[in-house]
Amino acid sequence: MTNTNQVKDLFQLFSILHQYVSAGVNPLDGIALYAQNSRPSVKAILEDVLVNVRKGNDLPTAMEKHPEFFPSFITQMLRVNDKTGQSDSIYESIEQTLEQEIDLRRNVGSEMIPIVVLFIALIAAFCVAVFFVIPMMGEMLRDMGVELPLLTRFFIGVADIAVNYWYLILIGAGALIAGYFHIRFNKPRLYAKILLNLPFYKLIAFNQIQYRFARIFGLCIEAGIETSKALEYTASAADNILLKDLLLEANNSINKTGADLVTAIKKANGDNVLDASFYTMLEAGKNGNMEHILAKRAVYFKKQLLAVSKTFGTKLSLTLITPGFVLLIAVFLSVYMPVFSLMGKIGTQGGGI
Repeated sequence: MTNTNQVKDLFQLFSILHQYVSAGVNPLDGIALYAQNSRPSVKAILEDVLVNVRKGNDLPTAMEKHPEFFPSFITQMLRVNDKTGQSDSIYESIEQTLEQEIDLRRNVGSEMIPIVVLFIALIAAFCVAVFFVIPMMGEMLRDMGVELPLLTRFFIGVADIAVNYWYLILIGAGALIAGYFHIRFNKPRLYAKILLNLPFYKLIAFNQIQYRFARIFGLCIEAGIETSKALEYTASAADNILLKDLLLEANNSINKTGADLVTAIKKANGDNVLDASFYTMLEAGKNGNMEHILAKRAVYFKKQLLAVSKTFGTKLSLTLITPGFVLLIAVFLSVYMPVFSLMGKIGTQGGGI
């Protein structure tokens, strides 16, 4: 997904397009209208989209020429629209997804800022204590003949290693950063699996997948598209590679072996990408009203997504801040324990005078 300002631009644009489509007006008129009052960079993109459409390209193709602004799920959703004729519902779904993204970023962002500030403060306190306070105190106490506790000696050893081999720390940090970008841009499946298993983010990623599947697949079924094609179109519009691969595998199973929908999805859902409740819902939908069942599931998972986004800060705190506090307490204990030993030694010597 693009940056927050671009998401807001997209939301406003598709809010207008949804109104135009609902009124039976050509959405290109809405694009031209929004371009007139948008930021220069956005205006240039939208005007180029209009030029490409006039040259004979369809709207999704024209938008695909600007992947830095239009996420692939939007262009693929518009292709689904071309195949299903569900213009009003498709544009509404894109609008709702963008609104949901804005709410999600707002909730997560408001939780992140104080946690990041606190985490940086913890790191700073740890570095000051380990690299300056403990070594100076340890050297002073050793000169006074005080035996240092094991915990203090441990942190002194850590500080010595950090001071003498600081370049290894930089290399390690650089390797971690490089590894992150390598996985994110070159190993999309691995990156998606990591997000789906991060303690503080997995429920957000999980509910996003459930909402997207229920919403898009439900729209395809509502348009009267047969099951195999509906899976194919939903996979093309999915912005999560795990969901995309699952649906394509299920579709392949249906076409090659004649498996029914539920059996095919169960077989392809080895990584538990889709919630098991879909098995029952899809089975029940065979008797009719599947589109209504899926619409309700989409609403349910949308509510779940917004709810878990509001608890993001708590989960992140448990993952990062709590261990940080435990480590900082250990550092301060390593500082105070030698002081207590020194006070005890002074008291003993004073008593013998």
